[in-house]
Amino acid sequence: MLYMLFVFAGGALLAPQVYALVQWSGAKFEWLHKLAEFPLHRYMTRCFTFLAVVGLWPFLKTLGAQTRNDVGLGTRPGWWRDWTDGFLLGFVSVALAAVLCLAGGACTPDMNHTPGQFFRHFLNAASAALVVGLIEELVFRGSIYGGFKRAFDWRWALVLSSAVYGIVHFFAPMQATGEVYWYSGLWLLPQMTSGFFEWQRVVPGFINMTLVGLLLALAYERTGALYASIGLHGGWIFWLKTYGFMTSPIPNTNTWFWGSNRLIDGWVLLFVLAVCFPIVLKRFRHDLGGFKKAA
Repeated sequence: MLYMLFVFAGGALLAPQVYALVQWSGAKFEWLHKLAEFPLHRYMTRCFTFLAVVGLWPFLKTLGAQTRNDVGLGTRPGWWRDWTDGFLLGFVSVALAAVLCLAGGACTPDMNHTPGQFFRHFLNAASAALVVGLIEELVFRGSIYGGFKRAFDWRWALVLSSAVYGIVHFFAPMQATGEVYWYSGLWLLPQMTSGFFEWQRVVPGFINMTLVGLLLALAYERTGALYASIGLHGGWIFWLKTYGFMTSPIPNTNTWFWGSNRLIDGWVLLFVLAVCFPIVLKRFRHDLGGFKKAA
């Protein structure tokens, strides 16, 4: 709880200061003009990530992690195969959801981009898949799931850490307007919880994100390392970003069933995630720790 408070309250307090600094710098340096045009909520999300990384090592030390093995990044045979299999499963599963949405008429292909835009998109998507996948797996599986498992049975740890993951990723997007003051970030924080008061977003949006957390934690538990989870997470991120870039939603479609252009808030993705569970149980099973040892 202290770690989450540090990340979110700290990010809300830090973002207006960074925003003001960039505004001041943007007036003096032309190359910062575009960055200075970003709204406050963009700075908040970056500050959340920054503080999550800064506080990660002290958080891990508090939980008793001493070595790379304690957070799922130890050297082990077959780690590259686990990462590859995880990435392929994540890539193919979300690609399947995207194809179903296209076939169902929920969206239409949008290829109206220049070669440079395609290149930048795939570079950014691949970078996000690698970096975000690694950071979030260290935070939610290596740290939070590992911490819960030190206190509870691994099954309870699986459920609790996945619920935390679902809550954090279900926060609604923030929209900052007007003048920015030192407390503006704190004023925006309640907006993040607005999605929990709309049941058509909670079901299946929150359920989807919790299932994602369960799959990632289960892959970690099955293999005893984070490599499969990092790959699986990366494959999902790559296609979720690509879906929003290469498709356009068709008006008046049933977004509750198909999902919005974010894809994660529709029933279609829930069905795809459900199919992933037996695949994870069958593919990821090693004698080094993991599910067999826990069982």
